Amino acid sequence: MSLGKATPIQIKEFKKISSNSRIMKNIGRGIPWSSEYVDELVKQTKQDEANNNPNYFHWLLLAKKENAKERVVGYVSLRPYKDNDLQIRTFVSPSGQGHGSAGGEIVMYEYYYNLGGDKKIYSVVKATNVKSVNMREKNPNWLLVSTSQVHGSLHKEFLYLDGQSDESSCTS
Repeated sequence: MSLGKATPIQIKEFKKISSNSRIMKNIGRGIPWSSEYVDELVKQTKQDEANNNPNYFHWLLLAKKENAKERVVGYVSLRPYKDNDLQIRTFVSPSGQGHGSAGGEIVMYEYYYNLGGDKKIYSVVKATNVKSVNMREKNPNWLLVSTSQVHGSLHKEFLYLDGQSDESSCTS
């Protein structure tokens, strides 16, 4: 579901997980998000969605079904990145891990390309985030293009190949 179309309850759940330091340690600078920051994200997302432009910041909330209810467990987003490209970012709370977050990324790619998007998509992952690094390295649609220091931590940068590669071209 889109963050711009999320219900107040879904936004409340999103705020809860994005303010948790344990969950946010591998996101950006590792700092939990404030309620005000999330409110600003929702506001900006609604404006971006109204413009229907593929090169704006896009958000999808990831949900997990529990007791006949869907509960927000994370997000997938596309945001502007270097040289006029985009970066995909995904976070999933521990309770949502192993329940198809990669499917959320696939939905995001389809959504973006169906809007007519044509930018390159990158993923930048902290090297200490072993699960995410392994997920990228094992997927033939991701190519490791660099390793560098970002905000004082070692990060790996991957390029999404949109199925245009075979496994032999990936760096591990």
